[in-house]
Amino acid sequence: MKVYGLWCEGIVRGRDASHFVPTDTVRRDEAAKILSRIFGYVAVDSDLTVTATSYTDLPSTEALAYYVQTLTDAGFYTNEVSLGMFRPHD
Repeated sequence: MKVYGLWCEGIVRGRDASHFVPTDTVRRDEAAKILSRIFGYVAVDSDLTVTATSYTDLPSTEALAYYVQTLTDAGFYTNEVSLGMFRPHD
């Protein structure tokens, strides 16, 4: 599916309300948000919070922590859990 189709489905959004940057690199935490929506773990228009994460470098206050933790709980990122670090901005 092309980026525009993902945008129409609400799977991807811009960096903010006025900047959609499809040529920028997708960070790991952004990829988690996209994947959690594609696989149906999170409703498309939801913005949720988490009280704790499995990672020392991802505080629960990070904007996309919920999506990372949701995929972690679903069995994604098993290697990262064993290391205790997610590197969300890589």
